[in-house]
Amino acid sequence: MTKTTGLLLAVLFVSVVGSAFGQKSRPYSESDAEVYDGRVQQVTGKVIFLERDLKKVPAGGQELTSRRVGCKDCIWITRTDIEGNYKVFLGIGKYKLIVQWKNCGYAPTEDCAGHNYLSTKQPEYLIVQRGPIAPTFDIELIPNR
Repeated sequence: MTKTTGLLLAVLFVSVVGSAFGQKSRPYSESDAEVYDGRVQQVTGKVIFLERDLKKVPAGGQELTSRRVGCKDCIWITRTDIEGNYKVFLGIGKYKLIVQWKNCGYAPTEDCAGHNYLSTKQPEYLIVQRGPIAPTFDIELIPNR
């Protein structure tokens, strides 16, 4: 490599790196900083299927949906790992757990029946509160029979 090419590459590198470091960030916002004062909590839990013989099986790959009470468009969806564990970050509030399935095929009709997987013993609502302890919310499902 010639001296001129090396010098040219060095100048190009310094200008690219210098311009990246020279970028300005947005100003700090007190109101935006409020989200870090305990308003967001990590919720964890384990999801199991309760089989007919009462055997508990991890619900690996299960999709979980929840809607914040009072906010139709505030929806979160997560999926369990292979062992049925999940984690999600939620803002403080009350959330309704929705674990349903409706398979109507390609031509849905009015009488297409759906199935709710929640066990009758399973609480439908999760309340996320501000605090130092992250909530655990285990979920028991009954598979479609």
